[in-house]
Amino acid sequence: MRVAYAFRPFPANYKPSCDATLPAAPTPYYPLRTSSSIPAIQTQQRQLTSLYVNGVPYIVIRLIGEGLHSRVYAAYDPRTNQSVAIKVVKNVDPADSHEHSKMFFKEIRYLTKLQTRNPYVIRVYNHEYDSKTQTGKIVMESGHDFRFMLPLQASPKEKQMTIAHAKFYWSQMVDAVAKLHRNGIVHSDIKPENFIMTPEGQIRVIDLGLSFRMSHTQSSILRPFAGTPEYMPPEVCQIENGHYSRQGRASDIWAL
Repeated sequence: MRVAYAFRPFPANYKPSCDATLPAAPTPYYPLRTSSSIPAIQTQQRQLTSLYVNGVPYIVIRLIGEGLHSRVYAAYDPRTNQSVAIKVVKNVDPADSHEHSKMFFKEIRYLTKLQTRNPYVIRVYNHEYDSKTQTGKIVMESGHDFRFMLPLQASPKEKQMTIAHAKFYWSQMVDAVAKLHRNGIVHSDIKPENFIMTPEGQIRVIDLGLSFRMSHTQSSILRPFAGTPEYMPPEVCQIENGHYSRQGRASDIWAL
C-alpha cells in the first residue's frame, strides 16, 4: 500500500535565520498523524451551529481548547469552505472590563502588525469586540496543538524524534521568537501549547495576550507577574513590590 506523506526532505544546508523564508518540512519515516490522533477536550462541548464575527457566520465543529478567560473552537468558513479556529475571549469580572478590552485590542494590534513581518505568527482572518457583552472573537488559521503533535512525530523504529525533525521544528521556533524580538515584542509565555502546527508541518506562534513591547536598548522591565511557571527563568519568579517581576527577551529565550 502506498502512503502519502505531508513532509519533504529537510535540506542539509538549512540554517536558522531571522530573514529566512519558511523551510520545507522533512519527510518522516512514518505518516503524519491527523487531528483524529490528537486528544480533544471533552469538557462542555457545545453543539453550536454558528458563531458570527462582524456579521460573517462560521460553522462551529467542536471545542478544541479552553483557558481561564477563553475558548477555542474548530470551525470553517462556509463561504470558502476553509477550516479556521475561533478564539472567544470573555471577561468574567465586570470590574476588569477596561483592562480586558485593552488586552484584547493589544493582541489584535500585535497580530495585525506581525502578519507581514513574521511568517511564523498565526494568520488572522477576522476579529471583533462586543463592548456590551465584553466578548472578543478572533478568527485564525487552523492547526494542531504542538504540545500534542510533538510525541506523535517520534519514529516508530527509533522511539524518538529524528535529528532532522528536531532541527526543523526548533529552527522555526527560534525564528518565530527572533522575529518577535526584532519587532520589539516579547511574548512572555513561550511553551509548546502556544505553538501550533499547520497541515503542511509549519510552526505558528499563538496567544500574544501576555506579550508586551520593549525597547531594544532595554534588557528587562518590571511588569505584573504573569505566565507559566514551568517555563519561567528564576529571575522572573523573584517577585518585587508585591506582584511584579523583571521580564524581557531573555525570558523567551529561557522558555525555548
